[in-house]
Amino acid sequence: MIVWASDLIIYLIEVYKASFYRAKDIILELLHKITKAYSLRKKEVTRYKLQAFRLIHGVADGFPGLTIEVYPQAFHGIIKEKQYFKQIPFFESALKNIAQELWQNDTVDFYWWDYSGRQVRAIHKLPLQRYEIFENNLKYEIHLGEDNHTGLFLDQRNNRRLIQSLASDKKVLNLFCYTGSFSIAALAGGASNAVSVDLSKKTLEWAKRNIILNNLDLNRSQLIAFDAVSCLKRLEKKNELFDLIICDPPTFSRSKNGFFSMEKNLEDLLGACLSILSSKGKLLFSLNAQKMNFRDFSLRVENVLREEKLQKPTYLGPSFDFPLYQKEPHLKACLIGK
Repeated sequence: MIVWASDLIIYLIEVYKASFYRAKDIILELLHKITKAYSLRKKEVTRYKLQAFRLIHGVADGFPGLTIEVYPQAFHGIIKEKQYFKQIPFFESALKNIAQELWQNDTVDFYWWDYSGRQVRAIHKLPLQRYEIFENNLKYEIHLGEDNHTGLFLDQRNNRRLIQSLASDKKVLNLFCYTGSFSIAALAGGASNAVSVDLSKKTLEWAKRNIILNNLDLNRSQLIAFDAVSCLKRLEKKNELFDLIICDPPTFSRSKNGFFSMEKNLEDLLGACLSILSSKGKLLFSLNAQKMNFRDFSLRVENVLREEKLQKPTYLGPSFDFPLYQKEPHLKACLIGK
């Protein structure tokens, strides 16, 4: 009996040691991948003094089904593969090393969102945090802990800078505007007027706060709570033209006017935008949909432009923190000119 007990103790010690070394190996592997991802971004983060950026971009950084974004003293992760749930403590341990380098402090908040099923849910939900971040010398209100969206799509950072550079004295239309980041960029760039359209009154209020936050003239801004597709039809009937249009739709949406899907309705949406684009006007047209690859997106866009007798668009590359995987961009975007 004593021999059996001693054997059991030895066995349990060996199991513990194996678990310990396995956990250590996992942490070291995660730390290596995360450190590599940060090292690839560090120069640009420092150059632009970014307060928010994507640290882990799925399979491109060696973590299929996982994204992690950095915000001031916080990490925001979205998990699409169940394999990562048990590894959350290891991720947090590894990420604290990055926090120490970024902020000289490893006291951080971790916001994890389970995106593996039909319903998005928070993991270890923390209280809602609201604060302001700088990007391209502009301020944006950010929410962490409210839902899986923070209020600013980081993949559009370069395109916001582009819109700001094109907006001077332009009449601007921002469709599916969400919290109005493109409208802020346009107004800051000297747009004569910016019309922002979104179905959600809540996000339009958020957009209004962003305008006020940047001391921009509310008199040059119209915030319209309406279905963007229906709004396009109304604008076309009124023969109202815009010099600069931003169309960054969701993959799909539902309103009282029906169901909208970019996979089915891309050509109709693009054609409607072109119908209210002024002579020599420009349209930023983008899509973030995994089901449609860049080749299909570009072919469908160019078919519409060919019918309209317009030149091929300028395709816009991804930001440095959204690296390509197998030459496929996360965000499909192009600038179209008349």
